Amino acid sequence: MGKLISIVTLDLEEEEGGLQRTARSLAAQTYRSYEWLVLGGGSSEASLAVIKDFGLLVGGWRSTPPRSAWDAMNLGLARAGGDYVIFMQAGDRFASETALERLAGALVR
Repeated sequence: MGKLISIVTLDLEEEEGGLQRTARSLAAQTYRSYEWLVLGGGSSEASLAVIKDFGLLVGGWRSTPPRSAWDAMNLGLARAGGDYVIFMQAGDRFASETALERLAGALVR
């Protein structure tokens, strides 16, 4: 199946709908060997709804206010089980549906 890619998303007081945009981008990816870890800073009801709606994609979720964005990234890195890690903010999207597939192809060379 290929290398496992961990995607750590920080949902720290992001704009409304940001986490959903990121979830949709991940759901559209053609490469499926990834885990998605969501770290929320006391997540809103909207964020919790996204986590519920996209539950099959979410490999891990934590909703406690970190001391900083760096703290959240370190927490995500400690939980990541992938061979590679991508950090995304809530609202970030991949440039195309094949972005992870192309990345994975380049990593095995």
